[in-house]
Amino acid sequence: GWIPFIPDALAVDIIAKALDWVEHQATPILERREAYEAGHAIAASRGVSGHHCRTLGRRSLHALPLIAPAGRRALIDKTNLDVIVRHLHTACFIVIAGLVGMRVSEILSLKAGAIEYRQLGESGVAQAYLVARLYKTAGQRGGREERWLAPQPVVRAIEVLEQLTAPLRLQHSDERLFVVGVSRSRVSPVTSMQVGYRLREFAAYVGVPEHDGGPWPFSAHQFRKTFARFVAKRDRSQLLALSDHFKHVSVAMTAKGYVGTDFDLFELVAHEAQVETADALDRLLSAD
Repeated sequence: GWIPFIPDALAVDIIAKALDWVEHQATPILERREAYEAGHAIAASRGVSGHHCRTLGRRSLHALPLIAPAGRRALIDKTNLDVIVRHLHTACFIVIAGLVGMRVSEILSLKAGAIEYRQLGESGVAQAYLVARLYKTAGQRGGREERWLAPQPVVRAIEVLEQLTAPLRLQHSDERLFVVGVSRSRVSPVTSMQVGYRLREFAAYVGVPEHDGGPWPFSAHQFRKTFARFVAKRDRSQLLALSDHFKHVSVAMTAKGYVGTDFDLFELVAHEAQVETADALDRLLSAD
């Protein structure tokens, strides 16, 4: 069925809160996970029981000042720690989806070292890009490698993801950034359906406002459509750049499937509006 874009107020709220987790909450959360794991490892090296390992891990956690991300329950035990770490993982997904607009399959294909810098012409400025796999319209099995422009908060989100998944990736020799441990010997990729559950859990945890008397049913693909809508609302001439950024095979796909008819954008690709399209191209190519 038709996938809606997120209402403006909710989109701004959840992306802003995800940004706060990535930029300000990530470091203390990761420090506390490291403290717990270090205490647990010391106990395990002494050959004590699993119960005592968890006790020492919890004591190591309590040696640091208490934190309470989103103003909720203070981080005091392993169960609570696991919940907070999962929400931080989700916050990274939201920042990438909200500020780059990649498809969920493209985001879930990200691996460690996904940030690549390239010079912008003769400007001497290095622009960050996200390197991932493009599956839709790729025309080849396993997709193909592509690059998406990445703003600084997204670069930070990748750094956090790399730190979050480092122990799991090292243990299982797996470079993917969206994996979860299902047993001591096996990891599993995060699925699109799991992302949907996590988005709704994160929204409830951080207090995203309700919509029409109930929680908004967040799903992974909504961020891509919302990204497109924000770009189109700001400047209709950006539709061509947006189509290129989305790796669409035609501008019509962007206009019809992602921006919708709210902004009367079909005229940009209609035969009778070629003059307006040429003017938009001229302004686009002459812009800073």
